[in-house]
Amino acid sequence: MINIFTTSLETSERNKKEELKTHYYKTSFQGILKAFNKIAEEEWLEVHEYNETYGEIYLVGDGYECIVTVTEMNRYESGVDFKINYFSIMGFGRPYKLAVKLYELLNKELPFKGKELHVNG
Repeated sequence: MINIFTTSLETSERNKKEELKTHYYKTSFQGILKAFNKIAEEEWLEVHEYNETYGEIYLVGDGYECIVTVTEMNRYESGVDFKINYFSIMGFGRPYKLAVKLYELLNKELPFKGKELHVNG
């Protein structure tokens, strides 16, 4: 069930919802950045800033921001998580829908490897 009051959401390796677990792709940070630049053009987003040292991409959309965290396991495998914040009093399920949509768009651009691949314990 989606909480309509929630205005933020974070994906993670151990998220209870399957679709919000960390997604892994067969690429590097640069490959993911390139994919998000393409997605941003098509979806009216702005890649406001990125930091390869910390593996973060900062996206700004209409009424929200999204921090994409990229964890490079090696040169050919990277995990992607989102921290989404909507600038409103009520979220109406939009953070959840956006996270699912961003993963779907990324899956079309990059070779998907799997979810929740590096859980310890």
